[in-house]
Amino acid sequence: AIFMPDAEPGRILEGNREGEVLLGRPASEIIGMHHSDLHAPAEAREASARFREYAAAETPPPTKSERFVVNADGDRIPVQICTSIIDLGDRRIVQGVFRDDTARHQARELRDALNKINSVINSTLNFDTIIELVTIEATAALEVDAAVALLADAEDWVVRAIQHCRPGLVGQRLSKEQLSHVSLAVRKRHPIAFNDALNDDRIDRQTMVDFGIKSVLVVPLLVRDEPIGCLTFRQHTEVKPFTDAQVQFATQLATATSFALENARLYAEKRNIADALQQSLLTMPKEVAGIHYGNLYRSATRTTRVGGDFYDIFELPGDRVGILIGDVSGKGLEAAKLTSAVKHTVRAYAAEGHSPSEVLRKTNTLTLQMTEPSTFVTVFFGTLDKSSGKLDYCSAGHPPGIVKTRDGRARPLTVNSPALGILPTLEFKGDEVTLAKGDVLFVYTDGATDARRDGELFGEERLMQLIEAIRLKTTEELPHRVISELLDFASAGLSDDLAMLSVSLA
Repeated sequence: AIFMPDAEPGRILEGNREGEVLLGRPASEIIGMHHSDLHAPAEAREASARFREYAAAETPPPTKSERFVVNADGDRIPVQICTSIIDLGDRRIVQGVFRDDTARHQARELRDALNKINSVINSTLNFDTIIELVTIEATAALEVDAAVALLADAEDWVVRAIQHCRPGLVGQRLSKEQLSHVSLAVRKRHPIAFNDALNDDRIDRQTMVDFGIKSVLVVPLLVRDEPIGCLTFRQHTEVKPFTDAQVQFATQLATATSFALENARLYAEKRNIADALQQSLLTMPKEVAGIHYGNLYRSATRTTRVGGDFYDIFELPGDRVGILIGDVSGKGLEAAKLTSAVKHTVRAYAAEGHSPSEVLRKTNTLTLQMTEPSTFVTVFFGTLDKSSGKLDYCSAGHPPGIVKTRDGRARPLTVNSPALGILPTLEFKGDEVTLAKGDVLFVYTDGATDARRDGELFGEERLMQLIEAIRLKTTEELPHRVISELLDFASAGLSDDLAMLSVSLA
């Protein structure tokens, strides 16, 4: 399109046929318009100032700029403008060659939108959040009337997310025969634009009529070339062909979305496995005759990594009960395997009647066989005689247990043995204490004392003071009272996983 206004006062003197097409106006309307009227009102003042400056220059070189013009319908159209001066004696003409830049501008906007979507969906591992965000953001980027996200389920499609559709559509099952346009795109394994859906013999016209679809872009979601779902973007108000840039955007969107959804699915599977595994390591009996106890586990992370903290209470011959808490260095499957082995080994040797120190000595031998030199386990293991209250225990590199006496005082237990898994020749020593009725044994992992606030540790001394200050109604409540104080103290949350166990005679 070419428009030729005079330099002063800036009225358009000439324009060509392409100018009429660009603006959607006849030449009779264009001739005589002020050049600034080509632009949106918000941009007209700046355009006019630049025009005057350029026209007033003595010998201005040709220039290029990017702007928007407004057509007769009020639509803003991006254009590239090449401007030059034509001097006709005593008259100066400014010639503007306007090239419609819609395709390039749209491609740039869609590229930016795709980057935004990628950033958003890669910041979460929630399946439903991903598919909902993609549906919302892509609808806006493509400037379509509505969108529907479908997931494959046997012989049907299930509506999983919508944008600008009736709410009751979510959860609805639709047959693959009914959605022939979706099935076709899935078979082809690439996006297909049905620009005139009501007159396209490849798809079911009645379905288009029923859903009020006039144009639709179907985007299959594939994982290892197998369909897991589909995104459909619809025009309801008018037939509006999809551009090459929009189809290219959809192709890249499908790849990014499929990858994100598969990651979310795998994460969910691992999370379920991790949760089940973690729960198996922390399973406690509903009750043990003759004692009261409370327990609590808190993970410092929401990832799928299984923590190495564990605890256990189990009955032993001779009216005794085994009390176990420990912490395996590291996380994940290897730590979980070692945790399970330590728990069951302690149980087995304790059932044979060995003392706590001997149980841990034998468990140390097994630990050394199972682990690398960098792996170790801290453990507190004790056997409590429910009749006498005598607690025989061995604390192997573990934070000192605390006895809160019935008069409210707190005193630490001794730590007199090394952690498991360090050396085969180390000596493990036992100790004993007697719990009276009303006394509470509190044992924990180092996630409690390692809680931080601005670099300051909660520490053992502060924990002792806290245990002494707490006024208990029941033994069961002690771990929950402690965690509440720890979370108040740790401004950034826990820095390590935490397990706690409180035990008293019934």
